Amino acid sequence: MKVFVLVCVLFVSVRVAEAGAATEQRLLHLRSMFYSAKESSEMADALVTETDAITEATPILFGYKAMSDMMQANHSFNPFSKLKYFNLGREKLERAIFLAPESVELRFLRFAVQSKAPSMLGYSDNISGDKTILLRYVDQQRVRPEDTILLHHIAEFLSTCELCSDQERMQMSTVASQFKP
Repeated sequence: MKVFVLVCVLFVSVRVAEAGAATEQRLLHLRSMFYSAKESSEMADALVTETDAITEATPILFGYKAMSDMMQANHSFNPFSKLKYFNLGREKLERAIFLAPESVELRFLRFAVQSKAPSMLGYSDNISGDKTILLRYVDQQRVRPEDTILLHHIAEFLSTCELCSDQERMQMSTVASQFKP
């Protein structure tokens, strides 16, 4: 009986590890698509297709699903469609952050949106807090090897962000060049 229980625990552990690895690979793929989608409506459409296929969403994967909606707003011409996609993405992103408030990546996604969103949308409540979290994260530079690309993108974004001081932008520029992919 003990052997059976041990085999079951081992089997479940292997399945959980496999699921974690698959989620990590999907996250790396979505990150890559997200950074490409900013420049291309075709990549934005591909990101939407990819995120629509997500069935078991962790908060971070759900965050990228939110960002795919916001990308559709960015590449849409109709103002009503822009607002619809933006609000849909905003709701999803806030839900993801509610589920994982400690996630630096989700805070980065929200900071990036809020710092670029027109003021008339009224989506800027968390800029100061998110900026503090991001600057602290970059300053510590204690990241897993697979997160160095994320660190680079955060530092690169902050190095050009008008909401950062000249000193902060210089520091972020240095970090971004150190962690260039």
